[in-house]
Amino acid sequence: MRLTSGIFEIYKVAQDEVKKVYLHPSSPITQLTEKPKSGNRYTIDYKQSAAGFMEMAGSAELICFTHSSRPYSVEAKEGKYANEILGFDWDGNRVVKYVLPFAINHFCIDSPSIYGTARRDDHIVLYRFPIRA
Repeated sequence: MRLTSGIFEIYKVAQDEVKKVYLHPSSPITQLTEKPKSGNRYTIDYKQSAAGFMEMAGSAELICFTHSSRPYSVEAKEGKYANEILGFDWDGNRVVKYVLPFAINHFCIDSPSIYGTARRDDHIVLYRFPIRA
């Protein structure tokens, strides 16, 4: 099972130094539930917690994530498809939101386009979407 999250960190590497630039807070809040017969141990409640960020791609200008506010358990069953891509600059500021005409599951950025894949019937299709300025 591949986990998703609403958290990401940005680091800058310069010569012999690694410096954290940004930590994106968990959004939405992950719901926890007590594990049965575990002695007060908790786990993520995948039925109540949003999937959040799923796939990631980057370019010189942007760090982008597919994003879903649907429960993780639903996304995991349906293949983690999303029609929403959130774009952040390298300082962690959200600068763009792309709403695609249909859901994709994997993507990459090669300016001036976003390339995304989706399963249609029994085959995988590659789509190209123009990046808006």
